[in-house]
Parts: sequence; C-alpha cells; structure tokens
Amino acid sequence: MTGWSLKKLVQQLRGYREMRINVGGHEAVAAVPLPPELSELVNNIKRRDVEKPY
Repeated sequence: MTGWSLKKLVQQLRGYREMRINVGGHEAVAAVPLPPELSELVNNIKRRDVEKPY
C-alpha cells in the first residue's frame, strides 16, 4: 500500500492530536492539521477499511 511499516506510521502521526476542551459549557476543538501526504494516507486507509474489510 505505502511501503511504510506500522511503526513508522505511528511515529509520523504521534504529533498530530485533537483536543476537546469544555469552557463555560461550550466545547472548543483544537487540532494540528495533518500535512497533505499524511492526510491522503489516512483517507486511503479508511477507504480501504470500508471497501475491503480484513
């Protein structure tokens, strides 16, 4: 699929997280956007999971 090992993928994605913060009854979401190549890779994995489950 990509030639990447699972370890490399996890290492690359480790810095990209999403936080949900509740302030005064309002939820705020803070996230670091994925670079385009990682975003495409994640979307391809999601698509494959839906199209051809293991």
